[in-house]
Amino acid sequence: METRDVHNLALGSTIRQLRKERRLTQQELADRAGIPAEKLRSVEVGSVDAEWGTLRHLAYALEVELPEVFRLTEEAEERGARR
Repeated sequence: METRDVHNLALGSTIRQLRKERRLTQQELADRAGIPAEKLRSVEVGSVDAEWGTLRHLAYALEVELPEVFRLTEEAEERGARR
């Protein structure tokens, strides 16, 4: 698996985890972030490289600082590498 794919999967997992912790549906988070629900779905499954603006909007909608999203994503990558 390519490094980029690992990053995308870890980021998607982080976004999904944060969304579920806040008890939001994909549609609710997409609406809050001002992005199409399909784009959120693509980010969550790791099938796209999330754009900087999209990440900023998602972090804001999830009420979390962007560096925290990156930290959690790095942790997810490390867990995946140990498997």
